[in-house]
Amino acid sequence: MQIKRYFVAALILMVLVGWYVYSYVSQDVTSIDFFGIHLPPMPIALWVVLPMLILFIATLLHMMFHGMLGSLKLRAYKKDYEKLIASIADAFLGKANNKPDYKTERYKLLGTVLGGSKIVPPEKLYVSGSEKIDKTLETLRELQAGNVVDLGKYHLLPTNPLFVQNQFNRYRKGDVSAESILNDSKRYTPEHQKVAYNDLIATAKLDTLMKYKEHMDIKALCSIIGRINADKNALDISNEQLIELMDSMELNEKNYIDISAILANNMIPDQRIKLFEKLSEKDTRALSAYIYTLYDVEMIDLANEMLDNSQADDFLKFKAYRALKEANKHFDIKLFV
Repeated sequence: MQIKRYFVAALILMVLVGWYVYSYVSQDVTSIDFFGIHLPPMPIALWVVLPMLILFIATLLHMMFHGMLGSLKLRAYKKDYEKLIASIADAFLGKANNKPDYKTERYKLLGTVLGGSKIVPPEKLYVSGSEKIDKTLETLRELQAGNVVDLGKYHLLPTNPLFVQNQFNRYRKGDVSAESILNDSKRYTPEHQKVAYNDLIATAKLDTLMKYKEHMDIKALCSIIGRINADKNALDISNEQLIELMDSMELNEKNYIDISAILANNMIPDQRIKLFEKLSEKDTRALSAYIYTLYDVEMIDLANEMLDNSQADDFLKFKAYRALKEANKHFDIKLFV
């Protein structure tokens, strides 16, 4: 029962009881000795109502006291609920749990479990019922969409994946340079750095490409080679520098042939032949590319000599090409690789 209702009902009851006793029972005035204390004379109706009044006051104080305790407990639950919501939002953001001091046992249990958990929100979760969580979910969706968001209010560490993703989104928008991504291997993932390097190879100078060559893959290498003596964003590169680039990664027989085919577009034949001669001396997997290059630049005699000095079961495709050529069957060497 609410205190206000109890207060009104109790007063009405005491007035009715006092009125009834005074009107229908007795209107006499009397005094009472209470543990040797002589109390002043009062109408009997007041003596009847007095114990009710004392009980009313005691009950009212009791209700107020426990109401205050209940209010404090409810407030503790409310505060703990807000802390739990904040912890869920932090878990979505990948923030380190700061172990909030829960006042209630039930929320303390939930908070302990949540503090040791990683939460990835469902993709279709848009409205949770909590404004704080909904704003956090909106931030996550914006980041995943490649947009730049204001993360200052979340106080994320620079190493936080969401902070890193936001910085990478800034890079996509042109606000962060590719070199800043490549220079910070502790913060950015290999995938981020690979994207940055692949963007860099389109226009960067050779010194820059050599500086970050550990991020290069075969696709990037082919793109760099395609810029040699090209009409746009051309690279002037020596054979020694090319070999240094190639040495930074593991190449197979097909990779060497593909590189030779790309170099055929812009590199002069003599430089190309010397390049693959050196490569074949360093790596036997480049021998096929050397033979391919010789046939491609019409150095037929030298290519045939290499085939003659090879084992019977080596370079069978090139031997087939030579046999067809000797039989006046002319085919593109590219068909045999």
